Amino acid sequence: MTQARLAELAGLDQSTVSKIENGHVIDPGAETLKRLAAVLRRYGRKVEAMDLAPTRQPLLVKGVFASRKKGAA
Repeated sequence: MTQARLAELAGLDQSTVSKIENGHVIDPGAETLKRLAAVLRRYGRKVEAMDLAPTRQPLLVKGVFASRKKGAA
């Protein structure tokens, strides 16, 4: 299934699916993950929303964590 088709069936933008798939979204949100999992289950995949959640490991993703650590707040 293409990203575009998955996005269409889940009611999301293709760019959102792409960002999640490539690890550029740290927290896509429970509703988004539920939508994706529901579509994938309809097409025979055994998947739950949490299976799609990105890891919570402290990775540097385009400086996101670095800027949070250095910021004053």
